Amino acid sequence: MSGSYFNSQTQLFTYHAYDFKQSNNVLITLDLSDNAKQIFIQSIHFDFNVYGFGYIQSDNYFIALWQYSIITPMIGIKINQITGKQIQNITITPNGQRIAEGYKPFSMDFQNRLFYVLSTADDLSTTFISKINIDTMKVKTNKIKGNINIDYIFFKTN
Repeated sequence: MSGSYFNSQTQLFTYHAYDFKQSNNVLITLDLSDNAKQIFIQSIHFDFNVYGFGYIQSDNYFIALWQYSIITPMIGIKINQITGKQIQNITITPNGQRIAEGYKPFSMDFQNRLFYVLSTADDLSTTFISKINIDTMKVKTNKIKGNINIDYIFFKTN
């Protein structure tokens, strides 16, 4: 399982898995609350592998990052948490640019309604910093020559 998210307020656990019977990726949500009458599963087919989740509480939707392979662009997808339906998507990394495999960190800036994604070219020659508007899903990507450390979390200071 390359990506999962647990909402402690609603007790909903969402994860990404591969369905061998259908030969496809699925997104599954389980209701883990004490007063739930049953566990429910919402599955939806995706042709991409999830690299990260973010949850926006006030709007009740996920932002997830998908990429099918290192030669396809990474996609940011806005998904309704309960129905599993896709709301909107945006291409984040350049098309045709080989992106290094592995988890891609992204951080949310709720005050400015933005999230940030860091990705590195497969040959480590270039790092991409993408800034995406949460509401409109418009993206601005900065390209930096040379590799930078991508194993850190953004945080805001006064």
